[in-house]
Amino acid sequence: MKAGLKEQDVGFVEAEYQKNLKAAADLETSGRALSALHEYKSLALDFKGLIDVAEVEEKISVLKTSADLQKLQKDKRTSEDNELSAHTRLGLRLPPRRGGICRHRGGIEVAPGSSASVEVHVF
Repeated sequence: MKAGLKEQDVGFVEAEYQKNLKAAADLETSGRALSALHEYKSLALDFKGLIDVAEVEEKISVLKTSADLQKLQKDKRTSEDNELSAHTRLGLRLPPRRGGICRHRGGIEVAPGSSASVEVHVF
């Protein structure tokens, strides 16, 4: 519909939009700000050009500056710093960042092509 290959079904578009908007609002009211933000961003991307998404874009800007989301982002940075510190202490080479995808071997991140080996003793 968006590309003009199929005639736009306004009723269908509006129903899908409202269903997804309610799902995002439910996430937001249940305290899952980050999930709600992702859902609102998806809504804006999926429905822009088919329906007025100004309400969703406003929600996105409000959520981005919310205290809950700021705390989540701070916690994420702290967690990443702790992980980096642990890798440094263990002498592991960090995998290159490629959109958050890395290979796991035995639960330890190992950079592709590296020859890291770890002995694990289970007691």
